[in-house]
Amino acid sequence: MSFHVLTVCTGNICRSPAAEFLLREALGPTVTVTSAGTGAVVDHGVEEQMAKLLPMDTSSFRARNLTVQMVRDADLILGMTRFHRAAAVELHPASVRRAFTLREFARIVSVIDDVEGGSPATTLAALTRRAPELRVTTRAEDPLDDDIADPFQLEDAVFEACHIEIGQAVAAIAQAVARATNPEAATPTEAANATEADNTEQPTKPGKYDWWTKEVR
Repeated sequence: MSFHVLTVCTGNICRSPAAEFLLREALGPTVTVTSAGTGAVVDHGVEEQMAKLLPMDTSSFRARNLTVQMVRDADLILGMTRFHRAAAVELHPASVRRAFTLREFARIVSVIDDVEGGSPATTLAALTRRAPELRVTTRAEDPLDDDIADPFQLEDAVFEACHIEIGQAVAAIAQAVARATNPEAATPTEAANATEADNTEQPTKPGKYDWWTKEVR
């Protein structure tokens, strides 16, 4: 079995490619991970400030616009914000039950402990099927906590904070898959570990931008 994850942001040069590369590294060859943008800087590579934070070669990456076919073909859609999730669902409404923000999905699967394991692909498929029923009970107190702010054209520290937030979400998803696949060895992968924050020194975080009120908090 194969499983296709689609990550979505705006320009497809910072957040969604970072999630794409880290998820691909963490989940292995049975899971296909791609990305796209709602307003992509088409054919642009990964933004340099983000590329230097990733522990793999990103030189072959080229940004692309999100299409209906991409959403239709994906088994799991992970937006970087609620806006990106909504944009994907608007393109293909039937995807609503398999579309989440990255942080929302990570939070939901972290509490699922009764999925029988197989390959990472079959496990992730099972987690995706279970996730919709837990949206309400695992809802964030602040809806903005489901969003990862756009670091584009901001200072390096903001990119570092963004990278950490993506990495922590990827680590949570990888742990949920590992917990079902091999309960005795359910620890974050090396790729996910490489992105975890040092609790003694947190980089500057961007203000929370609410896509619905168009305000920064």
